[in-house]
Amino acid sequence: MSWTLATQQATANILMLEHATLNFENFTTLAPTLVELIAARVCDKNWGADRHAWVLEYQDINLLFEFEDYTGSAWLAVAREEEQGMLVEIAAKLTRS
Repeated sequence: MSWTLATQQATANILMLEHATLNFENFTTLAPTLVELIAARVCDKNWGADRHAWVLEYQDINLLFEFEDYTGSAWLAVAREEEQGMLVEIAAKLTRS
């Protein structure tokens, strides 16, 4: 199973993702496949009680790649509204893969 777009999308600033086997313990194993798929680079990794948060560099912008175990949700987010186009580009990459 690979990374796909979630059928429900929250807002224009967030790209909801799905992976059938994703959980808190295997996030660090499965996340690099998404990073490679979108041709990004990991800049920082943080984790807490039930959340992973990675900062990625994608075409000179920073993306936040998060996973929350409680809800089983994974997403990419941009910080600024003018960067929303990058999420559209990433969505197209995921649709083609």
